[in-house]
Amino acid sequence: MILFVTDSLGGPRFSPEQLYFQDTWVYKVRDHLKNMGVETHSIVCYGLDSHQVRYDLLRFLPYYKPDLIVYQIGICDCAPRAISTAELRLIKYLPGRIQSLVRRIIRRYFKKLTVVRDISNIDLFSFQENIRHISKQFNSIFIPIAPVCDGYVKVTPLIRQRAIEYNEVLKKHSQFWLDEYVNSPKELIENMFVSDHHHLNNFGQEYLTKLILNNPYLMGRLTKNEGLKACAFEK
Repeated sequence: MILFVTDSLGGPRFSPEQLYFQDTWVYKVRDHLKNMGVETHSIVCYGLDSHQVRYDLLRFLPYYKPDLIVYQIGICDCAPRAISTAELRLIKYLPGRIQSLVRRIIRRYFKKLTVVRDISNIDLFSFQENIRHISKQFNSIFIPIAPVCDGYVKVTPLIRQRAIEYNEVLKKHSQFWLDEYVNSPKELIENMFVSDHHHLNNFGQEYLTKLILNNPYLMGRLTKNEGLKACAFEK
């Protein structure tokens, strides 16, 4: 059984533009595999990062009895933040008016704060440790973090370099790597996303679907599990 575990890039959306599940790459690849007699299942978790996979989701995955897990995670880990998770928790305890003021300031200076503070949701070292651990539990393929468009860089200047660094970690621990996706032509990259610059639009979903379905080596792994070795779950 092939299990797909993705963040919001593999799921439907109602904002900023609508995207139905039937239009996602997860649905389309699963539908293709179903027609080939391959059993599949999918889990879509919005805001999913490697820490959540390692410490929350991973303990449930053995009960799906997967032969192979295809992950799409990483953007929530690497995206530059204006404030840390601990600081965000602290802000939630502030009185309403003060909290609103602080949030307005953060929104106003978000771009500058991400550069000056240079922090991510999950730092690179922790991400490496999380992915190393995750990849040891099951046969694992990681879909690369999507190539970064210019619009995303304008809003978050450090994101392109972060995506490159975190993708290197994913590539190191993946049993297959979709180079064609990472190295997509610029004219395609600029047309792959909705207006938030990082969620795939219909074209982006279809493009990723075709890259997967048209890659004979990857499809061989998905349909036959060729060359895969069984991995014992490590608690």
